Amino acid sequence: MFPTPDHELISATASDLQKQLHEGTLSSVKLVERYLAHIDAHNHQGMSLHALISTAPRDNVLAIAQRLDDERRAGKVRGALHGIPIVLKVRGLSYCCRSRGVDGV
Repeated sequence: MFPTPDHELISATASDLQKQLHEGTLSSVKLVERYLAHIDAHNHQGMSLHALISTAPRDNVLAIAQRLDDERRAGKVRGALHGIPIVLKVRGLSYCCRSRGVDGV
């Protein structure tokens, strides 16, 4: 999946990730777990980046990722960011959120 975990994870494009999701070599659940582990390791510990104020509750985002994986397996892909976690930085503040495309999920 990711030969050099940190480098490959942070440098992968949405297209790279979508290709792996489509091929089944990566799941949204695994991707979310990897990003959360990276945030845990480097946001307040490790490199102490302090780039994110908070993230959504782990159980919630993993449940959403599982639903999106299930949809993908059923042939329903909502768009180019289906199953890919995103972080938005607004006015100097970082917010972990998800696309409007998954509202109601």
